[in-house]
Amino acid sequence: MDKLEVYCPICNELFNSEEEMLIHHSEKHGSPFEKASLIDCPECGKHFLDLETMLSHYEIHSPSYDRNESRRKKSGKGIKLPAPIAESPTTAWYLLPLLLGILGGLISYVSIEDKDKQMAQETFYLGVGISILWILIGLAIFH
Repeated sequence: MDKLEVYCPICNELFNSEEEMLIHHSEKHGSPFEKASLIDCPECGKHFLDLETMLSHYEIHSPSYDRNESRRKKSGKGIKLPAPIAESPTTAWYLLPLLLGILGGLISYVSIEDKDKQMAQETFYLGVGISILWILIGLAIFH
């Protein structure tokens, strides 16, 4: 198993475990954070506490990586990320099928399919389910 490497999001110090970093973070920087917020590098799996630090690290995987340029830049802008990290759709997409039924499910499916296939399928099925529910309610009321 690969060795876990966790970086402090404030001073970028490297630690061998989340626990070591958490202790360091609370002692040196005094502010707690949630473990669940760790972001993995999609290339090597190293863990980071914030997107900016992970983006800074992610540059090293680029074939054109220049350590000196990276030290000057440190912004993470201009890095093309793999699909899982680049713009994930928000949960607001679930509102369309809730409000518009199957039509909203189709719209959300087509809109987010390339970014998050699972969420796209869930919104579509939600739209179908809501439409069926409205049909059943209509039948019960007007029958």
